[in-house]
Amino acid sequence: MDVDRMTAEERDRHYKEGRCFNCHEVGHLSRNCPKKPTGKGKQPVRKNHTMEAEEEPVEESDGEDSNVNTRTLVAARIRTVLQGINDPAEKKGILSEFLEEGF
Repeated sequence: MDVDRMTAEERDRHYKEGRCFNCHEVGHLSRNCPKKPTGKGKQPVRKNHTMEAEEEPVEESDGEDSNVNTRTLVAARIRTVLQGINDPAEKKGILSEFLEEGF
């Protein structure tokens, strides 16, 4: 068992309070933690990369079909970004950012 592993309750509390999963302070995500330890054996922090999606011509239409298509495309792009992330805490942080932006 990992000694430093958080319990489910601790993870939930950190998530709800917006705390860093690394230093436990409020105000930033663990990937942006100024106190992040550097050491050998740790994987380097992955940088966020903007993913360019190939734009396909979209037929403009009025009504619900257009809105559903837009939501489907946005969901697909979000899913693509999340598939490239292995850290569950980082995924939660990114999802929180998407929700704050209204996605």
